[in-house]
Amino acid sequence: MEERNQEISLLDLWKKIWKNKYLVIIITFVIVVLGTIFALFYNRNNTVLKNKFVYSFINFSDDKYPDGSFFDYNDLVKEEFVTAIKENDSEFNFLDVESLIEDELFVISKEEERLTNSTEIIDWYFEISVPLKYFNNDKLLAQRFVESIHTKVLTTVREKNASLLIYNYINPINVPIRYTSVNSQTFFDQIEIIKNQYALLKDAFKAFIDGNGRVTINKYSVVNAQNDFLLWYSTYVNIASLEATVKEKGYIKNVAETKRQVTALVTNYQRRLDINKQVITELEASFTKLTANGNVTIESNSLLDEITLRITQNVEYQKQIDEFEVLLQKDADFSTPEFTESMNTILTNLNNYTVEYNEFLLKYLNDNTHYTQKREKEFELDSPFSLILIVLVSGILGGIFGVTTALIKEAYLTNKETETK
Repeated sequence: MEERNQEISLLDLWKKIWKNKYLVIIITFVIVVLGTIFALFYNRNNTVLKNKFVYSFINFSDDKYPDGSFFDYNDLVKEEFVTAIKENDSEFNFLDVESLIEDELFVISKEEERLTNSTEIIDWYFEISVPLKYFNNDKLLAQRFVESIHTKVLTTVREKNASLLIYNYINPINVPIRYTSVNSQTFFDQIEIIKNQYALLKDAFKAFIDGNGRVTINKYSVVNAQNDFLLWYSTYVNIASLEATVKEKGYIKNVAETKRQVTALVTNYQRRLDINKQVITELEASFTKLTANGNVTIESNSLLDEITLRITQNVEYQKQIDEFEVLLQKDADFSTPEFTESMNTILTNLNNYTVEYNEFLLKYLNDNTHYTQKREKEFELDSPFSLILIVLVSGILGGIFGVTTALIKEAYLTNKETETK
């Protein structure tokens, strides 16, 4: 009997709800609309575009640019950086930089991925969040803004890649106004340039191959280039022979500068010669004193060795002075066409090897300077509320509120009818 009454009660309840079905529907619809409007409005002001990424370039793992200057990823969301992007691209003229950088939703962070239940880091990346409201809620526009950030960073890196190129003594870039071109320099300067350029290029080849292996770009094999360079140098360049030829034959180029350099060298050798002569005189006096009684000791032998060494040095010093004196007598450039051509050929080849290596190195550095997205979907929107979920929840709450309202209405009418009777 009790179960029968419960069934009648539920049936009666359903009849009351069905009787007020339009009221329930209207209330449910209104609440769904209000909930959706609220979610849309809130999302419009709080939705962000997220981009997970990493950069790749020399020194990046050490938080430095290729030239050694500090790379701080936080700079990407600072006023100076964002202002530069705005000024460089008229598409972002509308951007309120001050409001954007003060918004707590505009952030960049370094995220780390770890194994489950472990502190071991297996991967990491940067994540930048950009509020859409500053871009008229235009996802594509905000996306292009983030791409401009990456472009600016990579452009800066590529500019700094040039700092890793080896210096070219033969054809330098950004030289002082008073720089004298290599063809106008003295033979001594040119020989020094050859030595320095060879040492730089040899070390550069070795350092690159040790650090990066056998790399080939546009048919330029760094290993083959190294072998070709070393073979050419060992075959056609003999520094000692070049220096001897200049001094012994009195070849001179840029007379005024040569005489200035030679005068300094002669003065230096003469000073050494005079010092040695004075020391030799003192050593001879000490030697005579020690061997006055005819005894030869370890100390006297040591003195004799020192005297012999300094006499030998003086012979060489005097030889150098005599050779340089010949150059000081010259009043005009002097050399054979063959020697001049040989020097020019060496300098030209060294310059070519250096230029080719620097072009290869810069191409390698720039090719390995890039941005990499860390998710299959490069850009993602992150909204506080899901519209589908809001509609469902609003629908449920609206239905409950509508049914409750309908039942309250029926209870009120029934009670009023009872009182009337």
